Amino acid sequence: MRRRAVLQALMFGTFSAFWTSVTYELIREHHLSQTQIAIFALIGAAGAVAAPIAGRIGDRGLGRPATGVVFVLAAVAMAVAGLGVHNLVVLGLAGVLLDLAVQGSLVLSQQEIYALRPEARSRLNTVFIGSVFVGGAIGSALSGVLYESAGWSGVAVLGIVFALIGIGIWSVSQLLHRATRLKSEKVVSSIR
Repeated sequence: MRRRAVLQALMFGTFSAFWTSVTYELIREHHLSQTQIAIFALIGAAGAVAAPIAGRIGDRGLGRPATGVVFVLAAVAMAVAGLGVHNLVVLGLAGVLLDLAVQGSLVLSQQEIYALRPEARSRLNTVFIGSVFVGGAIGSALSGVLYESAGWSGVAVLGIVFALIGIGIWSVSQLLHRATRLKSEKVVSSIR
């Protein structure tokens, strides 16, 4: 539960950093109006496509490896956003990739935490979603500060760092999971 809460907080922090500051960049760099920015924001709806796909992947027992993939996707999305800031289409592509990563991570996380204690889903969800919003608030706050001091590249680096921390946590958890599984297999084989 703690691992998934931290991972999703990092993912939502990345998401919030992007979407909080991209509006400033769309005004400053691309001279978009409020209506045009709202239309640009609709690309976020593309992330909804990831939910059923992530659900099927999780149902096949591939939630752990898929989690690593969505964090790599988030890091790539923020790198694309940082490098492609001068091109509205590339910036939009980065937004779509990031939204796919966030939705995929959310579904995979919820699938795993709900399986922990089905009778306590409401309590688990409360802790999980609370953590997610703390991560989002931190991402938004830091992106505002970084945008003022380092511009869009500072925000892109923040998102990449959050995603890389997520990849690090995921990697350590994969190693621990593998070690535990191998140890269990050795115990079972020694009993036979």
